[in-house]
Amino acid sequence: MEQKAYLKTHIPQFIRVNTNKKYWIVYELIKLRRFFVQTLMIFIFQYLIISNLSFSFPISPMYPPIGVAFVMFYLLGNNAILGLLLGGLLGYLLKGLPVQLALLYLIADIGGGYLGSLLSQRIFSSDIRPFANLQEVFVFLKINAFITCFFSALVRIGAICLKQNISFYDCLDLWIADLNGVLTMSGFLLSWAYVPFSREKISEKPATVVVVVVIIFTLFSAFFMKNAALAYLIAGAMISSICISYYYGYLIATGLLFIISAIYLSHFMALKQQYMHCFGLEIYTLFPILLFVFSVGILYTGHYRIQLKRI
Repeated sequence: MEQKAYLKTHIPQFIRVNTNKKYWIVYELIKLRRFFVQTLMIFIFQYLIISNLSFSFPISPMYPPIGVAFVMFYLLGNNAILGLLLGGLLGYLLKGLPVQLALLYLIADIGGGYLGSLLSQRIFSSDIRPFANLQEVFVFLKINAFITCFFSALVRIGAICLKQNISFYDCLDLWIADLNGVLTMSGFLLSWAYVPFSREKISEKPATVVVVVVIIFTLFSAFFMKNAALAYLIAGAMISSICISYYYGYLIATGLLFIISAIYLSHFMALKQQYMHCFGLEIYTLFPILLFVFSVGILYTGHYRIQLKRI
């Protein structure tokens, strides 16, 4: 009896009944704060990209919003929906797109991004180097080309057809632009997302010269973005970047892919009417295809360099 009395009177003094509840509240507040920060980040990122895009014909060589949606769903899961929804809706409406068209574009971005991330979750055997295995890259490319981007392009084609007629080449450009967006954004963001949390080296060789050259090239491109002669410099940068990627490795390759693709997109958005007038729609379609070939070439070079290190 004395032992039972001791348990009832003394043991409760060392137990805090509400401790678990307090920890649960703190945990929920941390989750809420993290969700808010993620949503704000995604909203700003998606909104800024859409607000700087051109929706006039011909179609731009790359369409980044679906790439952003794909990466955010891949990294954050369903937590990305609200930020993508708010950023996309506000961006499309402020660009002057009708509500019906804006909603269909949202379905293409969010639906395509979610579908692509869901199908791609189990493709890569490593989160640190998701594009290091050539066979996995081919599977990733096939899934996103013939399922993800086919779906998103089909929705966008249907949206445009509600307002005007669309040619076969425009449909082809829409499909390749979405594919370029997924390849560029995923190639860069998925590769670099884990660098701060791992022991992965950006490059085993000093890359100071490369960084300086890239900064100069970016600044020069910004000043002469509307000059048609910049296209020759971009073409030279594409060829040089493949050689640089072979020497400096995988992360430098995906970084160059992102930077050069962004400059490529900006240049063709600024001058696409001029190129359209000079070459016609059939020849213009080669420009999105060229960006796609460059993206695949960069990713392959990064893979090949990793394989050489393993031998």
